[in-house]
Amino acid sequence: NLGEIERQRGDLAEARIALRRAVELDPRNAQAYNNLGITHYEKSEYRDAIDCYRKAIDINPQFAEAYNNLGNALRASGEREEALKAYQDALTWREVYPEAYNNLGTTLREDEKLPEAEHAYRKAITQNPRYVEAHTNLAALLMAADLEVEALRILTEVFKIEPRNPVGLIQTARIQLRRHNLPAAEQACRMAIEDDARNFEAYTLLGHIMHETDRFDEAIAALEAALKINPDFTEARNFYGVALKSVGRLDEARENILKALSQNDRLLGAYANLNDLIDYRNEDELFGRMEAIFAEAPDKEADHLLPLHYGFAKALDDRGQSARALEHYIVGGRMKRAKLNYVEEEIFAFFDNIRNAFPADIFTNRPYAGNPSPRPVFIVGMPRSGSTLVEQILSSHPHVFGAGEVKYLSRALNQLRDRFPSLPRYPEMVGRLSGAQFGIAADHYLKDLTATAGKAARVTDKLLTNYFFVGLIHLLFPNAKIINTRRDPVDTCLSAFTKLFKDDMPHSYDMGELGLVSVETANNAT
Repeated sequence: NLGEIERQRGDLAEARIALRRAVELDPRNAQAYNNLGITHYEKSEYRDAIDCYRKAIDINPQFAEAYNNLGNALRASGEREEALKAYQDALTWREVYPEAYNNLGTTLREDEKLPEAEHAYRKAITQNPRYVEAHTNLAALLMAADLEVEALRILTEVFKIEPRNPVGLIQTARIQLRRHNLPAAEQACRMAIEDDARNFEAYTLLGHIMHETDRFDEAIAALEAALKINPDFTEARNFYGVALKSVGRLDEARENILKALSQNDRLLGAYANLNDLIDYRNEDELFGRMEAIFAEAPDKEADHLLPLHYGFAKALDDRGQSARALEHYIVGGRMKRAKLNYVEEEIFAFFDNIRNAFPADIFTNRPYAGNPSPRPVFIVGMPRSGSTLVEQILSSHPHVFGAGEVKYLSRALNQLRDRFPSLPRYPEMVGRLSGAQFGIAADHYLKDLTATAGKAARVTDKLLTNYFFVGLIHLLFPNAKIINTRRDPVDTCLSAFTKLFKDDMPHSYDMGELGLVSVETANNAT
């Protein structure tokens, strides 16, 4: 009893002294051996913990708690098969044991036996409906299986039990970020930080969210906060590199992504993030790591290998192995395309609707006089058509500020629809907008675009998908400049095919679909 009291107080050294004295006095004290095993486990001394639990079980072969604890120590030692057997033994001797079902579920999940893991988690919850850890583990499993709505439902149950559970808040933020419900994701992060100012995972996710909403300075600040708390958190280190790349701090970006890989060379997304930062001709070690990962992989098209196909393909291409590089680009493209809900007919219908929304008459009999500002400069075109170089050239002029790829125009339209719920989506909304509503959208956009531009005479916006809005841009800002970057279409398409974009370029992973969109884009721009 004294040993367990000391352990619960956090004094493991005193607890161990008391427990060793207990087994000296009574070598048949199974409970003392079990508790002694816990003190070793909490110090990550897993072999010693396993020995203690086995001694407890030798004394009492029906000791369910010792079997469960043994399973935890075996799992921590990487012996998952033995851990599964230990949990089964625990459940043999105690039918109602939610903790054992929860631990069993986690081990099954690590073995990628997902239906069995889900069953175990749900069994734990059935036996103890207020078992928060089992709920969050089930939510994590569902999230990994892309069952986001069901995961959110489970998290709703968590918040009924514990309204500000930190694990639940982080999971909610991750799901809402993935679903692009950024206000909800940001709210969850800020609640987690409010409750624990050292929650580095919340700061990391907040950095993601700030980056997604083009608040790059805030993104960098949030990621720096995460790394100040935990410099070894590789997710933050890797995405810090991504954020630095977005603001043109390329040397620092490369340094941080490489540091993330030095901390965890299985951080596969980081290899793809390096693609436009590194020349692999002189990177034998990095190249060797990627080659080894593929050599060891039983399934070369496993989901987690998707970003590595793009990183390794770039490395192969740099080293003159173009045929092998193309094979990896094709496999990666096929894997990414399979994850996307892209219907070609819908994008072509969208192009048709845009053309119909902007007949010649709308520019001769304008519904809105236009914001007279000459400051916006829009750079549009296909990805990989030279837009970054154009912006770099322009922004090198002292009177030009490069805002980068910002989503301010689509945000202004979303704000307009939020304010006026009867408005349809773009482009159908164009025919329904009043002159005042055009003016509101123009003012919102210009305010966001110039907020950090100082007194620059011109501000570039190089979000390439603004080509969807060229007609609207001309109505909103008749004095703005629009630069359509064009390159040989075969070169453009091949270059785009080699890039792992976010989901806003779903046509880029199949060469046929990419070619057709290239033709439509050229037609739309003329």
